[in-house]
Amino acid sequence: MEIKNTTNYELFKFKKENREVSYNKVASLKSKLIDDGRQIMPIICNSNWEIIDGQHRFVALKELSWPIMYYIDDSVTSADLITINNTQKNWGMLDYIHYYASLGKVSFKALEKVTKGFDEFPLKVIVAAIGKKYIKERKIKAGEIEFTEQDMKDGIICLQYMKDIRDNIKVKIINPAIFFFLLVKIYYLQDIDRQKLHDNVILKYGTENYGNAEQCAQVLEHFYNFHSRTYRYISNEILPKR
Repeated sequence: MEIKNTTNYELFKFKKENREVSYNKVASLKSKLIDDGRQIMPIICNSNWEIIDGQHRFVALKELSWPIMYYIDDSVTSADLITINNTQKNWGMLDYIHYYASLGKVSFKALEKVTKGFDEFPLKVIVAAIGKKYIKERKIKAGEIEFTEQDMKDGIICLQYMKDIRDNIKVKIINPAIFFFLLVKIYYLQDIDRQKLHDNVILKYGTENYGNAEQCAQVLEHFYNFHSRTYRYISNEILPKR
């Protein structure tokens, strides 16, 4: 393994399946490089000059106009990207989605597009809106999720519905991850009156501390049944059976 140096930044390319560059991390690395006075870890690339490990270091060094210390290793493949990056900083769920999307997995490409369009919502809420149920993170990490075109259309309509509620509530939403995840579950219940749910949530939402999922479900149940002639026990339908 021969470690080399170059200031020809144009040689290097980013692999599309690697996680997207975080400029907060680049800024942090620039400070560390300046403190250290040198690049300690070389960048790994293949013979096509695609960076396998060290894209954040590359950007930081380039912005500092410092030489790039690197070596070429064709034994490291795209499949090693997750392992390499996890030894430095755990991949988030969006990194996994980007990885599988870049490999051409249709469901992940569509999901990545939706996450960017509705980035005000937690990923758990977005995936539930598209999948119409809770989907375990391990399935995303393993690249095992499959959504139909109709799933995506329904999910986008659901998220637009959630966005309208979010935009029209006048106070800060407490526990938004729990609140919207449970709201998605109610949205997909059989025979639910979505317009009534929409209007009553906006009308009734206050500043109560809903705490956990059980309390939040009961509050949403109360909202839904406001001025109704019959009472529907929504919390029993959306909370896990014990």
